[in-house]
Amino acid sequence: MSELTTQESLSRKEREKRARQQDILKAARELFLSKGYRETTLDEIAHQAEFGKGTLYNYFASKEEIFHAIIDQAIEDTLSLTREAASTPGSIREKLKAFALRTIRYVRENGELLHIIYHELHR
Repeated sequence: MSELTTQESLSRKEREKRARQQDILKAARELFLSKGYRETTLDEIAHQAEFGKGTLYNYFASKEEIFHAIIDQAIEDTLSLTREAASTPGSIREKLKAFALRTIRYVRENGELLHIIYHELHR
């Protein structure tokens, strides 16, 4: 089932909940990139997302849980890259080339975040 079809089948309340979760993750990601994971507080994430701190706890139990959700998004992005490359018409060589090009673009666009993830996972 495609993401669009999944979104369409959700209730308005569930769509709003997912949108708020994405707002929180976007705010956290921006702060982690600018300040670093360790230096970012939940208060700052709430402020950046334009929510009260209590609202964050409706969606995530901790800053660590928010960080793990960002990692999950990166994993989903990678799986999506793989699926897209696999569905590219052509030979295996062409599919691998498509995968490599998509991966290079993803790393170029998300390198700082990937560095923060790597750094924090190895602490």
